[in-house]
Amino acid sequence: MLPQQLGIDLSFLDGGSGLSYTKALVVPIHNAKPGKDHHVRMGMHAFDGSYSLISAVPFPLGTPNCSAASSLNFTVQSATKGKDNFVLVTSNASSEAEAAAANVSVVVNANIFWGAAAMFSMSTDGPSSSPVSYVFDAGELGQVTVAFSQPPRTLPSSTCCAKTSWTPRHAKCAMLEFAVGATPLAISLSFSGRQTPSVSATAALVAAANANARAEIVAGGKKVGGGTMTEAYDAMATAIAWNVNFDPRVAVTCPVSRTFESGFDFIFFDWDMYFLSLMAGTLPAAANSAAFDIAISNLIETTQTRSAYGQVMNKRAASGSSTSDTNDRSEPYVGSMVTHRIWQDAQGTERAATLAWVVDLLFPSLLGWNQWCLKRRYNVGKPGGGLIVLGNDNNLPCEGSTVGLNSSRQHCAAPGMNQRGA
Repeated sequence: MLPQQLGIDLSFLDGGSGLSYTKALVVPIHNAKPGKDHHVRMGMHAFDGSYSLISAVPFPLGTPNCSAASSLNFTVQSATKGKDNFVLVTSNASSEAEAAAANVSVVVNANIFWGAAAMFSMSTDGPSSSPVSYVFDAGELGQVTVAFSQPPRTLPSSTCCAKTSWTPRHAKCAMLEFAVGATPLAISLSFSGRQTPSVSATAALVAAANANARAEIVAGGKKVGGGTMTEAYDAMATAIAWNVNFDPRVAVTCPVSRTFESGFDFIFFDWDMYFLSLMAGTLPAAANSAAFDIAISNLIETTQTRSAYGQVMNKRAASGSSTSDTNDRSEPYVGSMVTHRIWQDAQGTERAATLAWVVDLLFPSLLGWNQWCLKRRYNVGKPGGGLIVLGNDNNLPCEGSTVGLNSSRQHCAAPGMNQRGA
């Protein structure tokens, strides 16, 4: 929940082996190892966060110490209603007996992120059908109550308050285990006090949100390739939406991959992020106002990584050390091109007014970056010289450069290069 910086974390626990699955990051197919890696599939994700879908087999066949019965498929969907959020967790268990044999629990935990000024408590005075709820108090930003459609497998012995931290901090005594069998688990996060969710109402809400998200995908796909590339548009739009990340240090951005930020630290690679802004900030995606907002926030934050030397850095990361911020080099200066293309696409639309102030804001930094690169051309006036060197000291080894082809050394042997990137 933003800007409150509060939320819940879902994980899975195999009761037989004690193994837990706590991070739903995609495992590339070529790296998947039967019996070792969890099977995860990211489904649709609306640009505005009004719907998301993720499927997982947390304990696939062959997982050490897990029985074959544990290999259930789970689907987690989220939807919004006003400011409130709802989550529906379902499994492919056909009966309560099958779910009991699997002995897999959904574990829900409360989180306070990035040292937010909030307090957490747990209540056990609800109805017998759903006695437990979480309460987050974010002061002037409001109070969020988390409620469930069923009681947990065991009631907590006490309530507690979670300490705050810059990185996520779990309240260990607030971990709740739920059985998800033939009956799904519904969860509500509400600003209107305790709203015990019903499974049927939550299922209807996520179904409607799914239909809306699908309609957005179909509408965008019709504008690509004469309407023949809806599947490709779906893949790109979904990937961008899943990659959207919030961090109070850099606001809303869209990094290369969420796997880069699994520790809740941002990592920017500048031209990758510029191209993500280009995709989300031009038609057809930009017809969705949320996609356009993501593109503009990402464009601004990426450009503002410009260092004291004058270049937009090749990489900027949260820790801010000499090894995480590349103060010694840049990447091809595509920021002006991307900004110009988004500006062109916005002309004659409501987006044009936004681009007017965005261009004013970013122009000095983009111009300074271009001038930084031009001043550092290598061997100007000499045969084979005059090419761009993306290193701050004009002496960057070729293998350290990211140029026309990502991480390529194909130009290292060019005449006059002297093993320097250009």
